[in-house]
Amino acid sequence: EVWKLVRLFEAGADGVANLPFSAEFARMPAESFAAALVGSLRVSNVAVGEDFHFGTGREGDIALLEACLGRFGARLHVLPLESVDGRPVHSRTIREALSAGDLETANAMLGGPYTLHGEVEQGFGWGRKLGFPTANLRTEQWIPADGVYAAIARVGTCPVACAFSIGRRETLGDDLPLALEAHLLDFDGDVYGHPISVCLHRFLRPQNRFGSHEDLIRQVRTDVAQVATFFGGPHGHP
Repeated sequence: EVWKLVRLFEAGADGVANLPFSAEFARMPAESFAAALVGSLRVSNVAVGEDFHFGTGREGDIALLEACLGRFGARLHVLPLESVDGRPVHSRTIREALSAGDLETANAMLGGPYTLHGEVEQGFGWGRKLGFPTANLRTEQWIPADGVYAAIARVGTCPVACAFSIGRRETLGDDLPLALEAHLLDFDGDVYGHPISVCLHRFLRPQNRFGSHEDLIRQVRTDVAQVATFFGGPHGHP
C-alpha cells in the first residue's frame, strides 16, 4: 500500500522492492523464499520480527531462515515485538483498530497519524450546496471506520486542517456509494485532479442519519468548530 511505502522512505529506506502476493507466491516453499532473498535481491542482512514465519503454510520459522541465510553468508537480525496497551503491533491489529474507529490506538501503533493518499475526484457538489464544499478523495487504501475525523490534508506541500468524512451520506439519500470527503478550512483553491494526502488525527463522531438538511448543517458546523479547536485556533491552521 502507498502509505507503507511512504513510511518506509520517511524512515530512511533507500529503496523498496514490492513483492506482489499471489497464489504462486503463497505456495513457495520456505527454503525457496530464503534463497530468493539472497539470489534475486542479493541481501546481506535481513531483519524480521520475533514471531516471523514464511513459506507455504507458514512452515518456515526464524531458525530455518537463519540457517538458510547462513549458507549464503547473509546475517539475520531478530527484532523484539512492539506492543501498545498490551496488544502486539501487527498490520492486522492496526486494521482492526481502524475498523473500530479506535484511531488513537492505530496511530500509536503506527507511530504517527494514519494517512490516506489519493487523488481528488469530481463529486456531486452536495457539500457545496450545504455550504461546506469538499474535496472528494479516491484511494485504493484500507478505509477506516465510517465517521467524521479531525485531519490534516496536504495538497502539494500545503497543510490544511479539515473535517474529513467517511460514509454514505444517508441524510441525502438511500444506497449512496461510500464517499471520502474533506472540507478544507479556510481554503478555496482548485484541487480537482490533484494528488492529496489526508492525515487522520482524531475520530470525532460516528455517522448519523439526520432528520433534515438543517440538522445536518448544524452538526457539520459543530464538526468544523471541533476541528479548528483541535488544531489550536479559531481557523484550525496547523
